Amino acid sequence: MSKQINTKPREPKPKIRDVALNHLEGDVLKNFLNLLDFLQSIKLTARWHTHNSWSVNHKGKKICYIQLRKEQTWTIQHNGLFIEDYDRYILDDELKEFVWDNVRYPICAPNCCGKNMTIMGKQFDTVCYCWPFLQDNLDGTALEHLKSIIEIRKDIITDSFTS
Repeated sequence: MSKQINTKPREPKPKIRDVALNHLEGDVLKNFLNLLDFLQSIKLTARWHTHNSWSVNHKGKKICYIQLRKEQTWTIQHNGLFIEDYDRYILDDELKEFVWDNVRYPICAPNCCGKNMTIMGKQFDTVCYCWPFLQDNLDGTALEHLKSIIEIRKDIITDSFTS
């Protein structure tokens, strides 16, 4: 019995900017494109991950996921595996408050029981360990804080390769 070889060409993965242009509008779109332009300016790219979800990596390490959710909503999720590393990098009180205000409690999966965590000196009970930070449709100062968090994560990754 001979095996069939799939000769159909693969469909191209959707580009985040193209999907956003069809999914978002107005200020929500403007802020989202601002984020994509920022990522490009620091040499990061959102690569297709799964349905309406793209990952942003640096040197093979995850920085975050970006999702286009229901109409007019975009979300960014940060990986929690390196949360302790942020303590050495985030010294600005306003940025700490931003992180603390966006701590996520277990909702990522039915079996996510959460974990007690200390995040930049503040104790949180039953935090989603997988993706402890979740933000939707950021704008203004919050968007600038998000950019700082992304740059910090990129620096953490870069430093891990040089130390």
